[in-house]
Amino acid sequence: MLTYLAILYFGLATFDAWITRKRMISYGPSVEGNEFVRNLATSKGPELAVAVGILLPSVLITLVLTALDWPIVLAGLIGYRIRMFINQFQSLAFEKEARRIQKEINSRSSGRGELPPSPQA
Repeated sequence: MLTYLAILYFGLATFDAWITRKRMISYGPSVEGNEFVRNLATSKGPELAVAVGILLPSVLITLVLTALDWPIVLAGLIGYRIRMFINQFQSLAFEKEARRIQKEINSRSSGRGELPPSPQA
């Protein structure tokens, strides 16, 4: 059971690291909420920031909790990672909608779309 918990925790942390890296490459380091990762991404790049700021602590925590045989603590951390997964998933949906709105704004400003009639006073 402990092995499955460790694999699940590391899998969720890996997803968080992947999506964080993707966002920092697309939008810049300022989108990251973790100050340590943001500062490291600014100075060393998003790949190293994600590896050192997200993956390394997750590996170390997983190893320590597995060695100490503390499945309850690991399960609690999995709950935290599940919440982070939900946040990341909601953020992806928000980004998709924001890109759609931006595309619509760009098409209207280039004259390809029609502007709605302005209300007259």
